[in-house]
Amino acid sequence: MWKWITTHEGVFECIPPVAGAITLLRHTLNMSSNDFVVKLRDEKDVLIVPGEQFFMDGYLRIGFGCAADQLTEALTRVSDLMKTIPVDNFSLK
Repeated sequence: MWKWITTHEGVFECIPPVAGAITLLRHTLNMSSNDFVVKLRDEKDVLIVPGEQFFMDGYLRIGFGCAADQLTEALTRVSDLMKTIPVDNFSLK
């Protein structure tokens, strides 16, 4: 997961978990977290939680406690969808 995040530098910033298998990713996608999650579910069959559920638009909550091959496939699908969505013109850092 961490390697995948670094391949999307400028799009995602990770808040690493203190414990457990869930992380928050801040994003610069040019759409709300909720809209992205719905599009991801409908077009790529991947479920993640939009930050709006925690009053944190601009974030995605991703669990990574599944088998490594499942996580890799899901992240590949996320990447595929991201290719169709512009990012905002500002850096996260």
